[in-house]
Amino acid sequence: MVCVTGRKARAALLVAVMLVVMWNMPATRSDAGGDRAMTRTLSGSLPYDLYGLWEFASGANLSPPVAANGMLYVGDAQGTMYALDAQSGELNWSFQAHGRIRHAAAVTMGTVYFASGDLVSGAIYALNAWDGSLRWNYQFTGSAAGAPMVQHPLVYFGYNSQRGNIMALSVFDGVLEWNWKARHYLSGQLAVREDVVVSGTTLTEDNESYLYCIDSHTGQIGWEKTLSGYFSGVSLLPGDQAVVTSGGASTGRIYALDTTTGEQLWSPFRVRPFNFWSPPSVHGESIYTLNKGTVYALCLETGKEQWNRLLPVHDHDGPMPFSHAPLSCEAHLYITYAYADSRLSSHLHVLDRHEGTLLAVHEPGTTLTAAPIVCGRNLYLLSQGRCVQARRGLKITVNGRAIAPAESGAFIREGITHVTLRGLLDTAGFAVEWDGDTRSVRAHKDQSEITIAVDSQKASLACGKTTFLALELINDRLMVAVRALVEFMGGEVKWDADVMSVSCQLP
Repeated sequence: MVCVTGRKARAALLVAVMLVVMWNMPATRSDAGGDRAMTRTLSGSLPYDLYGLWEFASGANLSPPVAANGMLYVGDAQGTMYALDAQSGELNWSFQAHGRIRHAAAVTMGTVYFASGDLVSGAIYALNAWDGSLRWNYQFTGSAAGAPMVQHPLVYFGYNSQRGNIMALSVFDGVLEWNWKARHYLSGQLAVREDVVVSGTTLTEDNESYLYCIDSHTGQIGWEKTLSGYFSGVSLLPGDQAVVTSGGASTGRIYALDTTTGEQLWSPFRVRPFNFWSPPSVHGESIYTLNKGTVYALCLETGKEQWNRLLPVHDHDGPMPFSHAPLSCEAHLYITYAYADSRLSSHLHVLDRHEGTLLAVHEPGTTLTAAPIVCGRNLYLLSQGRCVQARRGLKITVNGRAIAPAESGAFIREGITHVTLRGLLDTAGFAVEWDGDTRSVRAHKDQSEITIAVDSQKASLACGKTTFLALELINDRLMVAVRALVEFMGGEVKWDADVMSVSCQLP
């Protein structure tokens, strides 16, 4: 059933007014939760150690955060939407809605769109992104089936009420433009492009699900497909292509479809015996997805495997973990997943997206309940559903070479950066040896040599110069203050607070 309401004259006037407003607005970011969210890519680079900036908790479960306009937008189970300063964590404004906010907001063109409610009823809200003032709200009967998606001049939203519904509202005043009803309950996040809306359903009694492609302008069904097993996720690409992941009792599938006809463009890539739990992420000419503990990269044009990487931190023999879609940022992939029984804390894996090389493994020490957000050198994590953590990437280079996070273990205490002794010396090109008899570290390179006695914490150079180094044993690794060691060895240390970077130059 399709209900269409036409308001062409008024829409044209509103578009003209909106263009004038947009021309005078400051530049905004709409990468996260907005028009480009379907590709799950952001600008950023963070294969470094993580240094805590701030934390935010409201006392209730939080929705996945969204970064835009220099702010972080996050809602909670008490129906409050918060706008936090992305750098300091300070509250800019809050808005009280009715009902729980479970899904991420969409932030674009100076407006925050989000859904709140319970299992019976809810509402879509549009707020001014700068001050939180209400622009409009639209009430519906049912429960939200995902986050709203925006493709101007419409905002699209899926909800379940006896069966699945997808509706389109005007971004200007929240007036209903069309409402389409599915055969079954919607599952997962719908995807939107300027011409189509694509969504899938939960499993039916016949162990099948449906995939729908709808005209984004009229709400008319274009085509539908029956999937053998559950619908996992979809990404829409420019042109006429969609990438879908699905699974059944014995195999997981990933394939590309022509959104005009619904026909498959290449044979499905399959993995047995586990299913694809991760929705797909597309960046450039590659598709990324996660099947239990293995990340796969496929060629977008052919579906052929480019590489796969078994992650080092996961329970090989345990149940299937819940996985978020891989986040692609420039040259890197960010992978998180969690186990329903909390047997293991979540880990954040950073991979080179071209080669699949593992660059870093970060252990936040908590369960991550949403995909990470990476903006420049900042990382935002949703911890156990109740706390947003903001962390900054700490990059340390020695003679132009970066110390790998797995080797540096870097942290900052009282303004002093510490790093593993071996990590710093290895990166500088020193051969490092441990003398168990004297409990000392010896390192040499060309004519340079340093000896550090662990018990007395005394460091000695070949020229006879000595000093005291405050060493710490943390997680079975010797940590040392970077500046103290480098300057003692005749080197130079530069600190760039804007990008959290320590640059060391050793002779």
